[in-house]
Amino acid sequence: MPLSDSHSARSLESAQLAYEANSFGYTKIAIAATKGVKENLPPDTTVIEAQSTRYQWLTINALSPRLQGLRVRQAVQYGVDVNQILTGVYDDLTVRSTGVVQPGTRFARPKNLIEGPDYDKAAALLAEAGVSDLTLSLTVMNDSIRTAAAQIIQASLEQVGIRVEIQPYDEAAFWSVGDKTQGEGYKNLDLALMDFAGGVDPSENLVWFRPDQIGVYNWSGFESEDFEASYQQLVAEMDEAKRIAISNHMEDLMEASGTFLFICHQPLVAIHRSSFEPVIYPDGHPSPALFRRRA
Repeated sequence: MPLSDSHSARSLESAQLAYEANSFGYTKIAIAATKGVKENLPPDTTVIEAQSTRYQWLTINALSPRLQGLRVRQAVQYGVDVNQILTGVYDDLTVRSTGVVQPGTRFARPKNLIEGPDYDKAAALLAEAGVSDLTLSLTVMNDSIRTAAAQIIQASLEQVGIRVEIQPYDEAAFWSVGDKTQGEGYKNLDLALMDFAGGVDPSENLVWFRPDQIGVYNWSGFESEDFEASYQQLVAEMDEAKRIAISNHMEDLMEASGTFLFICHQPLVAIHRSSFEPVIYPDGHPSPALFRRRA
């Protein structure tokens, strides 16, 4: 299952203070603290800046009575300025993702179908759909990073006439919102800011958006026979070029459905004592048992 990463800014700040007091030899640091740490680096300290496999996106739920029209969902896609999130939340330490597959890898899709915001296009789509005075809820886990991203999405969509009400939840409550075992509420979800811990192979990330995951981890109501058939081809195919084409096609299907807005693969910023070499998994989690001292 996708793993949660609910480190709060407060816990990261506490960990940084513990590191500076020589209680820790390794810790993640908050994105907002990165510039200051680099300018005033503690003694015997190395900074790690990397792109993790944890991917973030905006779910646009086609099951919602307010979002069943493709034009309305596309208006949301055109109405969000992802670059503002990258700058305002992540301090430009990462780039925009073109899907759930990590940018910079062989399997990454070359570009998004919608490459940037177009507020006029978004407004025109709403007019074509005959929709006005649209209010949507945005479900988000209640921490500083996710809340800041949600506020940017809210402000961005306001420019096309879509009012967004942010609904913050703690981690346990958040995961129940789109869970079909909790009742019919998952069909009334509008927008959700989500992030999963990804894998190395594209199949590890794409598996969560198959039809059988609706109301489990697929909160967008995205249901595509083509996607499911392509997934079966992907896991069976051995030729890398063909697997790249298949995974790219699957992400095209996701975006074209209007139910996904890909944001980024979250940056990992950490500090450690220069006297040892840390081992960090692709999802950003360290393996302290494998840390080794430098000769």
